[in-house]
Amino acid sequence: MPKIGFDEGTVFLDDVQASRFVDPKVLELEVIDNEGRAWPLMAGSHDETERNYGLFDGDRLIAFLKLISPDVTAEDCPTCFWSIARVAVLDPWMTRGIASALVGAVMLHFRAPVASDVDQTPGGAAVWKRYIRSHPGEVAIYSGSTVLGGVVWNGERFEPDPWADRCVRLVRHPPDVG
Repeated sequence: MPKIGFDEGTVFLDDVQASRFVDPKVLELEVIDNEGRAWPLMAGSHDETERNYGLFDGDRLIAFLKLISPDVTAEDCPTCFWSIARVAVLDPWMTRGIASALVGAVMLHFRAPVASDVDQTPGGAAVWKRYIRSHPGEVAIYSGSTVLGGVVWNGERFEPDPWADRCVRLVRHPPDVG
């Protein structure tokens, strides 16, 4: 089993996350952080209800993303979409853009629509903002299963502003997926 994070700081990746990467598969995508360092994207164990992705520094799991299937998503989530259940980056690797880059790489790899959580944290919103700017036309706002429209960055602000309503979700639609 890979080594896990530190037991100090604000983020701790424990045996639960590490156990998903006993025999990780290296994917053909890299995650590029703000410092230009390339991290190979690793796929952990998968089943019909979850997909696990991680980044390693040597044999230490430093970042983790878990997608959950429509079968186990929250009641108010559009029922046909996978959603991001957790993104975590250990403290020593924070502020390098790893979370945003990890989400972007997973969305490129995972060719199905993916939903955000409602009432995002500032960090979660930053991840989606970066994705919307770099992938125009792929993200829409949903209230329950109703599409409220696409989100665009006009160079100054997001229109419409999905963070003005804490009860909506963002859904990323890959260009070749309806």
